[in-house]
Amino acid sequence: DPETNQTITSILDEASSGFIERDQQGTANSFNYNYWSSPVSLKGAANNSTYTVEKVMLDGTTSTNPKGLSFEAWHEYADGALSTPRKISSYWIHKFRGTADRYSEWVHIGNDGILNAAEGYTMKGTSGKSAIEDRQNYVFKGKPNNGNIDLTISTGQNYLLGNPYPSSININKFILDNLSDVEGGTHSRNVFNGAVYFWDHFAGGDTHILLEYIGGYATRNLIDGVPAISNDYRIKANDDQGNKIPGLFIPVAQGFFINSSGVDAEVAVEGGDVRFRNSQRAFVRESTADTGNSVFLKPQEHVKQSGTSDTRPKIRLDYRSPMGYHRQILVGVDPNTTNGFDLGYDAPLNDYNLEDMYWVIGGKEFVIQGVPDFDLDQTLPLGVKINEEGEILIKINKLENVGDEVDIFIKDVDENTYHDLREAEFSISLKKGEFPERLVLVFAEELETGTDDDKPYDDKDDPNPDGEEVNPIDPDVYFLKNSSELIVRNPELQKINKITLHSLSGQVIQQHAEIPTQKEVRLPVRGYSSSVYIVKMHTENKIISKKLILNR
Repeated sequence: DPETNQTITSILDEASSGFIERDQQGTANSFNYNYWSSPVSLKGAANNSTYTVEKVMLDGTTSTNPKGLSFEAWHEYADGALSTPRKISSYWIHKFRGTADRYSEWVHIGNDGILNAAEGYTMKGTSGKSAIEDRQNYVFKGKPNNGNIDLTISTGQNYLLGNPYPSSININKFILDNLSDVEGGTHSRNVFNGAVYFWDHFAGGDTHILLEYIGGYATRNLIDGVPAISNDYRIKANDDQGNKIPGLFIPVAQGFFINSSGVDAEVAVEGGDVRFRNSQRAFVRESTADTGNSVFLKPQEHVKQSGTSDTRPKIRLDYRSPMGYHRQILVGVDPNTTNGFDLGYDAPLNDYNLEDMYWVIGGKEFVIQGVPDFDLDQTLPLGVKINEEGEILIKINKLENVGDEVDIFIKDVDENTYHDLREAEFSISLKKGEFPERLVLVFAEELETGTDDDKPYDDKDDPNPDGEEVNPIDPDVYFLKNSSELIVRNPELQKINKITLHSLSGQVIQQHAEIPTQKEVRLPVRGYSSSVYIVKMHTENKIISKKLILNR
């Protein structure tokens, strides 16, 4: 059994004539792509040998009695009624290793073209206009791949790869085994940009016309994953959004893209040997009863594997454009990151929309970013692009390990306004164009902060020096950083019964009573951590509240 015996140090006899059968399911719809990679090579051949699709991939409709698939070159061969054995159009079977973003460099291989172990390929389904959730079972039959597998990517390329083993692999270990300039990286060079991309072909297209495909690329890096949307610049986008978030484990036979284009001038991405190792393998099931996060080939609930709980704070934002494009982006806190570009933690945008939203780092676009903190002075620029004048919406999709005390605002830099995303979604009408940093995600409004100005109250500052009858001026309060004091300015000498200092959760953490009735009062503040607090001044008639940043 390869799932129990093929360990890091396992040896598979080159002369072995044995084989395994490994089931996997893909979409049955013959208009939709799956991206595959075989977990086996040819029976009786050398370990990890080359293979062809027709020699290793069988019709698994009856799992206990797999049959050869029926391949024909006609592009509509599988679009009709179901047959036995199942039909596959070899017209749609391709591989890719070429210039990043150059669609013309796909290579047609059909059912009998040669593939290397760990190379991926595209293939459409068996069953015409089946629902996207309808599955076709396949059986991979052959000598199990095992041990070290290396493929070469040049700089500036995309490469369609896949999990080459008959067990899942840990995506973080795969990333780290192919990077050098990152904590835990084991390679001698940065082979790729640190992000892994998974094609997700949505329902609703039922067409073989490229411009009408509905799909996009889900993305995963060392922070986490985000779903695909129907947003590739070559395809027709609609209101669909993917529900498949790539998890920690890449399942058996799953294909994926890596990209060796450089992202930052100070971080070299050089290409080189892409390494697959037994140490990346993880013997987890694809059932939600066990982990749930090993599945990408079919949508399932995203839950944590026992013993691998991720406690890092994360914020997922959803965007909807005037034309109905959707995008989810993610930011997470990790101690290995900075506010600049971090290889393996910042995932570049891989598919460009007519309308889109993304994080902006160094003037470039990202769908995932890692940052060191969500502190009060943290600012995370958002880029927005729209092709049609209208309203955009931004909202919180999900917060993970983010405490209730953390405020989350969208700041409109042009208008100098703040919108509390915890209270409601943000909307704004924009003209056609690109807005590279007009909107910023921040964690505090522009509140009064501590100051080193120790200037005492001056009667010249009195708003009513001549004693004319005007509306009363309420007391105000500031924080003096150099002496850790609250400065209460009370020009109208209102009676203040008490002043309380609250955490954002509402807890009273300090209280002052018997406040002198004078134009300036100084009150000591204990050594609390730098954060946003609420000061409440209880007068004879009302309670006056003010948020302050106690900035130590």
